[in-house]
Order: sequence, then C-alpha cells, then structure tokens
Amino acid sequence: MAGANPEGEHKSTILGVLRGGERYLFVFDDASFGETLQTMRRFANNPDLSFSWHDATILGERLRAMRARLPELGNNEDTGQEPYSGPSDDAADE
Repeated sequence: MAGANPEGEHKSTILGVLRGGERYLFVFDDASFGETLQTMRRFANNPDLSFSWHDATILGERLRAMRARLPELGNNEDTGQEPYSGPSDDAADE
C-alpha cells in the first residue's frame, strides 16, 4: 500500500492493543485510513475475538488524532463508519 506522500516516501503507522494472549496490530498509511477503521469495526463486532468496542473506541480516537496532525492523512476519504459507533444493521452481513 503505497501512500501519496509529497516527499515520495512511504510512511506507515502502527496502532495496537494487547488483550489476554492476543495482540491486535493495525498498520496503516495515508491511503488505508478508512480501511483501518472498517477493520477495527469488524473486529469489535466479532464475538470470537477479544477485541472490544472499547478497544475500537480508543484506537479509533488515536487514529483520528493522528489524521488531524498529519496533513497527508487528512486528504483521503473517510468511510464515515466510526469504529466505536456500536453494532449496526449491516454488521451481521460482515
């Protein structure tokens, strides 16, 4: 996933959480911001995972704070799906 960085460099960011013996690491760049939010939402909706809506809330807030600080992240389209918005009608289809 090559990001559109003005300096021509590829920059990735890692966010993560440890839950019991599980580690959830989200690696993203400017091009995958919305996809990262969707993945967090999907993980939080999965009852087989220890990744919770609380985890999605915290990481989603950190992700958005990073996006606000990094201009290259602010230029991409957000999916509009908050990772911490709670279960939705389409969640069962994922």
